[in-house]
Amino acid sequence: MEKTSFVKTGRRKLGKLSTRRSGGEFVVFLIVFLIFVLYSASLILPFLWMIMNSFKDGTEYAIDVVNANTLRLPTKWLFSNYTEVFSHIKYNDITFFGMMLNSFYYIVVGEGLRIFFVAVTSYVIAKYTFKGRGVIYAIAIFAMTLPIIGNSAAGISLRASLGLYDNLLAVIFTAGSGAWGFEFLLMYAFFKSISWEYAEAGLIDGANHYTIFFRIMLPMGVPMLTTLFILSAITSWNDYTTPMLYFTSYPNLAMGLYQASNELTRGEMSMYYAALVITTLPVLLLFSLFSGKIMKNYSIGGLKG
Repeated sequence: MEKTSFVKTGRRKLGKLSTRRSGGEFVVFLIVFLIFVLYSASLILPFLWMIMNSFKDGTEYAIDVVNANTLRLPTKWLFSNYTEVFSHIKYNDITFFGMMLNSFYYIVVGEGLRIFFVAVTSYVIAKYTFKGRGVIYAIAIFAMTLPIIGNSAAGISLRASLGLYDNLLAVIFTAGSGAWGFEFLLMYAFFKSISWEYAEAGLIDGANHYTIFFRIMLPMGVPMLTTLFILSAITSWNDYTTPMLYFTSYPNLAMGLYQASNELTRGEMSMYYAALVITTLPVLLLFSLFSGKIMKNYSIGGLKG
């Protein structure tokens, strides 16, 4: 009881001491605080503006644009804009719902397989000794320095030669090509830090190397892999360049809405804003549900399992 009381008292004293600031420190703290407030406002206010205009009638929004008064609240809140999105927003005859399905396909199949291949390659290189292991690791590091945009033409030509250009099967066949980069380095360091004694215990009990990986090693890396998948899913959801380059007939929401915006009239922009709000909600929901896990597994030096 005395020890507990001492710890609580010490924490209260430490908390009071940590909040004491000199005049100069307080000014710096206030300036930094105001900068973050302004930065937060610059992110939140445009989103609120988009939501507000998504409920306006198309004619009302067009008049507000002419009068430079788009900050005005809607005269009548039209929730029908959100239902009309699924029938009116199209790109190359692909509806809004079709774009959404493509987005989920790129995430579940593409990013899911890619993160799995990241786990496999990093585990093999980290835990097994074989000829050429150092060369493969060096190539993986060197590949991170190559400009991605500069290789796009070669990538398109290669996919066309293999019959995988503008083909959704390419998402499956090319997922392994993304098994390098930042995620590979993190998983390599993670598996490197795990003792091989776990594998030896499994081998003694009769387990083979596949069982050791899937039943022992891989479950240990689930927290980190989950965090990597969530971050990759958010990136893929907002990515419009990859479908624009390799899957022109299968646009995701980011690409489809970007292209559809050029075909809409001013009177249809309220409905377009409604589509943007719907597109933003899954990302906000995903981050809200898993923000604790992301922050827990994320540290100054990188991710931790």
